Amino acid sequence: LWENVMYADLDHDGVLDSVEVIAGNREVEDEDDTDDAERWVNSLVERVSLMNKESSEKENLSQRLQKTPLCHVLALSGVPIKEELFSASLCGTKRDHEDMHPSVNMIEAPPLAVEPFHSKKGWDIILAVNTGTVHRFQGSSGRRQWELVGKHYEDFPTWSDESNVALSRIGSKNVIPSTRPILLAGENSLAILSARRGKVLASASFPQRSISRPILAYVYGSRTTDDFVM
Repeated sequence: LWENVMYADLDHDGVLDSVEVIAGNREVEDEDDTDDAERWVNSLVERVSLMNKESSEKENLSQRLQKTPLCHVLALSGVPIKEELFSASLCGTKRDHEDMHPSVNMIEAPPLAVEPFHSKKGWDIILAVNTGTVHRFQGSSGRRQWELVGKHYEDFPTWSDESNVALSRIGSKNVIPSTRPILLAGENSLAILSARRGKVLASASFPQRSISRPILAYVYGSRTTDDFVM
């Protein structure tokens, strides 16, 4: 199994799937020098290069493949990998944040698998990146269910190190699992998000920057997430 990759049976077919966020400038490598996973990344780079509207018309494909910016999620099926389930962009899907161009500084939170609304089987995926966006994808089809642009909120979580960000659920025995709120905590603040609609329910700034990943805990033994430790 690969590091920094989330594994789950997304479509409930009995086969282990993997979800990875791929960001920064990527080059297509020689197939003889790549492993099984990199071949699927190469395929994504080639598709993005062909669709990149910012590329000069004078540039040929080989030039564009030398340095293609990626800001994508890639879901693959099987260990070893048998097929691609879906891929999708995590940047530039809304006009009001087209300036959030992917760069080597884009850092993702660890992906979060949540119970789907449409079915009792499989998983949906929540993805957050420090460009200020959070996405929910249907795990079985890759359909984007919602996208949240955090730059509309002054205290929306940001982070410069993946070890300082947490993406988790607010647990409660009295709340249906698929509707349990999402907690995103960065270095400067935290935000509680609606799992169904992707709206900010509440947010709070920290008195100082966090230096490690927050830990959710049942502080008072009430079976509801009471607090977190920085």
